[in-house]
Amino acid sequence: MTTDFAVAAARIEANPLGRIMYGQRELFHSNLLGWFFDVLPEPADAVFKPFAAVGTGAERRVERERANLDLVMHWPDRAPLVIENKVFSLPRADQLEEYHAATSGW
Repeated sequence: MTTDFAVAAARIEANPLGRIMYGQRELFHSNLLGWFFDVLPEPADAVFKPFAAVGTGAERRVERERANLDLVMHWPDRAPLVIENKVFSLPRADQLEEYHAATSGW
């Protein structure tokens, strides 16, 4: 039974609709971009990696909702790239300052 569950979970994880449906509606875009980064690494790197500064990292991975940041993409040879989705609201100066403080040590 555990094996059946693991197989089903892997199928859901690999399916973009399964990934998108996690969480609330506000997470839709982050979940889709996270799925794209995980499942299609070469096209995702072609899209996102040019926006990341040269730096150092440990591994290629994506995090969702880290320190109130919607999406953080990591590469071994780049600084992390943060994507903050603003679908239903506009960015505020104080919010941008908080994001800068949260990421300045990276």
